[in-house]
Amino acid sequence: MKVIKSAIIGAGVIGNQFANMFMLPEFELSIVCDIHKEKADHLAAKYGAKATTDIGQIIDDPSIELVYIAVPPRLHLEITKPVIKAQKHVIAEKPLTVTLEEAAELVKLSNKTNKICTINFPDRFSFMFQKYKAIIAEGHLGKIKDIQITMQYPDWPRAWQKTDWIDTQLDGGPTREVASHLMFQLIDLAPYVGEVVDIRSEVFYPDDLHAETKAQATIILSSGASCSYHVLVDKGVEKETRDFIVEGEQGKLQWRPKLSFQKKGGVVEPIEINPALKRPHLYFMGMEIASQILTGKQGSRKLVSFEEAEKVMRIINSILYNQNLLSV
Repeated sequence: MKVIKSAIIGAGVIGNQFANMFMLPEFELSIVCDIHKEKADHLAAKYGAKATTDIGQIIDDPSIELVYIAVPPRLHLEITKPVIKAQKHVIAEKPLTVTLEEAAELVKLSNKTNKICTINFPDRFSFMFQKYKAIIAEGHLGKIKDIQITMQYPDWPRAWQKTDWIDTQLDGGPTREVASHLMFQLIDLAPYVGEVVDIRSEVFYPDDLHAETKAQATIILSSGASCSYHVLVDKGVEKETRDFIVEGEQGKLQWRPKLSFQKKGGVVEPIEINPALKRPHLYFMGMEIASQILTGKQGSRKLVSFEEAEKVMRIINSILYNQNLLSV
């Protein structure tokens, strides 16, 4: 069986997590690159791959077909651009870039190649989110009135994610790092809840360098419904929480901490997912990528495009800069 020789650029926390996808038999992790040699060596040793600090060894190797990019956002354009130009398939971490100008450049490049250019937004491959989406699509909530997106953290960065860039205004913060996933969900639900048409926000920073500790926004949807967004980082918060609640005229649907539905005037009912479908999202994403590379055909789920990632960025940047950047 033909295997897809692959490489990782960025052997930090997320690079180490995503590497599990390359354990699927359709892939072979051949090269790991990081500016810190010890990080590249550590991850490469786990998979029997070659370690390097030189991205050129990936760019210039014709046997490498797929590259996963897990570097800080400010480096996304600089690293992703030559990989696309080298005619390799690309999986990049979110956000697409830091600025919308850089994002537009990558979208343009992605549209010129016949290779995969996708972003790691895993919820498209989550059976939990697919069930959530189906309940809304089937009309169980009735006309959508309100969406609430809330995140709370006792500390930022989180204990498992201590990196230099994750707490900077340029690259990190909970809105850019975590809310990007939730705003992707909002975009994916647009056929049922409406498109984002306006955003008004207020963001609080502890100083000129570090990421936000509090943010709140009102997101107006084309359906007439509104979405409220709140994030708080505070030592007084007991534990990390993330909520995504959609409320309609006939009921309310909550995804976290457990998928549940509450009919208007009724009790909260948990919604169970078939355990056989609860495989990690990397399995389903990997199978979709492998299918497209090996057969040239799209499988059961569409990969997240750079265009979709740019839409997410427009929402995130609109919140962070308190400007409507949705169509600039």
